[in-house]
Amino acid sequence: MDQADVRLLKLGYYQFVPGKDDYWTYVDHIRKSLEGWQKLGERYNVKLCYHTHSGLNMGGSCAALAHLIRGFDSRFIRAYIDPGHMWMDGEPFSLGLAMIKEFLSIVGLKDPTYVGVKKNGEGAYYPAFTTAGEGMVPWSSVFSELLRAGYDGPLSIHAEFETESHQQYISAVKSEVVYFRQKRDIALAEAEVNP
Repeated sequence: MDQADVRLLKLGYYQFVPGKDDYWTYVDHIRKSLEGWQKLGERYNVKLCYHTHSGLNMGGSCAALAHLIRGFDSRFIRAYIDPGHMWMDGEPFSLGLAMIKEFLSIVGLKDPTYVGVKKNGEGAYYPAFTTAGEGMVPWSSVFSELLRAGYDGPLSIHAEFETESHQQYISAVKSEVVYFRQKRDIALAEAEVNP
């Protein structure tokens, strides 16, 4: 990776199994694994980025991610946060960012929503992803918070929504790029006016 000049690497996920896994024992297990990753990161000059992902994934929120990465060398063990997944888990972006900003290397961009359904006579929902600006994330606030925290690293557009055709998908992805650039640029302009 060093020869290929790869400097950021996204780590996979650890799934929590209710009734089987003990949370703190699993945290210890993952931290032991991260010790090995940190050694590899140092050896090859690579930042290993742990992605926040909603659901039963360990480190799924910034609060849970802090349990995993706090105390590691932030030159090598990093955070890859995802405001969409944070929102789905109910974690306020500004609070989550405050917890892990010293580790932040990548921000994922996708817009989630929930679809309500009835299941066995009870309310239920399932998560879905939609085009940027149509979901639940307050993107203006996200970009303002990132600027306030001094973040100027990579933004990764995930485009996990569905369309009826490949051509519609390509068009929608182009619109995603335009949308997120506009939100970023507005936040930059507002920061210059109100430093």
